[in-house]
Amino acid sequence: ARLVSTLEHAEAPPGSAPAIDQLERQAFALLASLGRSQERSCLIFDDLQLIMRPDCHLLLDRLVARLPETMSVVLISRRRLPLRLGRLRALGRGR
Repeated sequence: ARLVSTLEHAEAPPGSAPAIDQLERQAFALLASLGRSQERSCLIFDDLQLIMRPDCHLLLDRLVARLPETMSVVLISRRRLPLRLGRLRALGRGR
């Protein structure tokens, strides 16, 4: 939830938004924490059509590509996202 609320602020004017490298550190810290568990879990990102910054899309690409085997992700958007999900589909990890 902390990452999602942080991504919401990624569209704020320059100077008030956290730097993308800070977002990336938080995202991968969250993955590392959740990845230590053998319990199945799911990350849900809603309203992704509101994120317009290419660096945020790249961060989501990297985040989704590094998900632990025990974790699923649901990406919800009202328009097609500029994400590269083909590799995950080829590996049987995406639909």
